[in-house]
Amino acid sequence: MKYGLMTYRLPHKYINIGDYIQSLAAKQFLPNVDILINREELSKYDETFVKLIMNGWFMHNPKTWPPSSMIEPLLISVHINRSKSFILEQDDIINFLKKNTPVGCRDYETLELLKRKNIDSYLSSCLTLTLRNKYEYKGERCGVYLVDPFFNFPVLTDFLFNTKRTIANLISGNIKLKDFFLRRKYLNKILDKKLLKESTKITHMFKNRSYSEQELFKEAEKLVEIYSKAELVITSRIHCALPCLALNTPVIFLDAGFKDDNEQSRLKGIKHFFNVISIDKNENVVSDIDFKNKFNKDVKIQNKMFHLKYIDILNANVESFIEKQTL
Repeated sequence: MKYGLMTYRLPHKYINIGDYIQSLAAKQFLPNVDILINREELSKYDETFVKLIMNGWFMHNPKTWPPSSMIEPLLISVHINRSKSFILEQDDIINFLKKNTPVGCRDYETLELLKRKNIDSYLSSCLTLTLRNKYEYKGERCGVYLVDPFFNFPVLTDFLFNTKRTIANLISGNIKLKDFFLRRKYLNKILDKKLLKESTKITHMFKNRSYSEQELFKEAEKLVEIYSKAELVITSRIHCALPCLALNTPVIFLDAGFKDDNEQSRLKGIKHFFNVISIDKNENVVSDIDFKNKFNKDVKIQNKMFHLKYIDILNANVESFIEKQTL
């Protein structure tokens, strides 16, 4: 039996390494990786018959669905964003999903969407919660990491890296000049000055053309290993925060979700896993962490445990899928 592993090339300038972290979670279950398959070209695959763990955000490009008949999928930790829900009006996509049930959904929004279409589905949560299987670290922890905080807000460097898109968003009114200063403003409201200065800054956005697929997997693995050894991680990336939960790394999720409804649709059924510090629409700081004035390194947090019940389910369902193909 041949086994596939998903990659994520899009015709964009940057790649989100969080997608490759999701594939690391799938890879740890595979006896071997025989072929890499681009998530955005699933319908074009025409090589040897292959088993593929399909976890992640699907249908960025609806033309890539349904996947090829040469793929036997395990649909688990699936997210279909509300902005793409219209694709579930297509009979071929509905038939594919029904043929490969039950579909494990990463979030409640996807679950509700599939249930409305009478597709057998359940809440699986995210496969990255199983990363402890391979990457658990039991040594001494060190370092505070600030990973893409409030990444939905633009920054001035966007003019350098995404000039055309940034100007287009300004012209259309999708973003305003004041938005370029909100990220720093909100971080200063929430985090102690010393913590902001001394934390190591990390981004999940990598230049598309600068890395081969193998290099991207290596970079993803480096980040998982960093997170596994961290003293504290502060992030707005779910594919940083969820791996941290899996690795028993204290993590804080920064949220300004009032800015993006589609982003919030990804978080239904996930956000309550985290210790959250939010900025509401009135620019007030709201938190379920007990701290005075601003959060600093001396405030000790413990991760919540709501995610734990999903780990056994994820492990069992993926292991069953793998065992069935080796009979």
